[in-house]
Amino acid sequence: MDRNSFPVDPAELESALAGELVRARHKLPGQLLLAGICELLIVACKAFSAPEVQDVAEAFDEAVQKKSSLLEIFEQHDDPERMVRFLKRLQTPAGMRFAEKLLGSATAHRLRRAAEKDLRIATPAIRKAMPRMMRVAYALDLCSAVPVSAPFQSETPALSALVGIAGWLDVFEDNDCSFTSGALGLPSPDSLRMAAVVRTLQTEVPRQALQRLEAVQSPLTRKLRGAYEALELSSDGISQAANSAVELVDRLFRNAFTNAQVLDWVSANATSFEHDELIRPSRDGTDLPTKRAEALCFISGGQNPGEAAPLHSAIADALVRARRTLEKVKHSDDETTPATSVQEALSLVEAAIVVAFSFTWLSIEQEKRDDLLQRLSAA
Repeated sequence: MDRNSFPVDPAELESALAGELVRARHKLPGQLLLAGICELLIVACKAFSAPEVQDVAEAFDEAVQKKSSLLEIFEQHDDPERMVRFLKRLQTPAGMRFAEKLLGSATAHRLRRAAEKDLRIATPAIRKAMPRMMRVAYALDLCSAVPVSAPFQSETPALSALVGIAGWLDVFEDNDCSFTSGALGLPSPDSLRMAAVVRTLQTEVPRQALQRLEAVQSPLTRKLRGAYEALELSSDGISQAANSAVELVDRLFRNAFTNAQVLDWVSANATSFEHDELIRPSRDGTDLPTKRAEALCFISGGQNPGEAAPLHSAIADALVRARRTLEKVKHSDDETTPATSVQEALSLVEAAIVVAFSFTWLSIEQEKRDDLLQRLSAA
């Protein structure tokens, strides 16, 4: 298809970078699809920057609806894999030099100026969304068996990436909102900044988990509060806290989806988790879902996880691992059991709640998500 027959007018795009990428067609791998993504992000950022808009998912959904036909056009004319490979290459100085040589200095200069213009628009929205994104990232890292206090990038990849973005935006703004020369890769956050962020999130994630349950008026908030009160006040606090936490997990699973619904979900999605034990026999020989199946169905919101199956599996692992620890403590007569074992398990449960409510469930259709939240409110 030649340039003149391409059915998108660059002047009608809200993203300056998207417009330049369309004008410079057939020069960079995956650039049309990248243009669509840039347009989507700028539209979402403009919506989310409004003071009255507080839900980043709502802003993004509106942007997707507004630009869905445009994204389809770009996707028809480009290859996502080529785009990903090229973006990875741009993260090195050699990759940047290659791109500038391929484009020519004039086009490369226009793209750089357009990217700066877009980033000036996007920065307020990114700053506004950053606290929520950091809570989810920290929770994801916890569910991936990352040490709670780990301050280093290799141990907290999701959180480190966001702290790196925050630092990169600081540099961008310090340079009068212009790019410095070199690669587009994110800097590694320093350990002091990471440690400060982690300390904040260690209290923010539990608070967010409680707020999410309170928002749907779930009686399960009593179980979560009760676990902490038992640790602080009861003479048999560790065992009682573990008991409350086990009940919290079991009732989360049970009220979100019945056994029959979980079995139906397993039947429909078994190929995504083919190496997992998802069904067990009951005493009368009928099938029952395993705790892992319940955890997977809960995290997936009863939907097909698709390419997110490995992520959902890691979160389910964390939930099942936490429940197993709590079950052992619940039935233990060992008075030397440290309270930290219950606290760490509770941290995983809280992290999984935050990830489900704030991340994995966002892809569920609104009506189905409302039904799920209604069931949890009756827990």
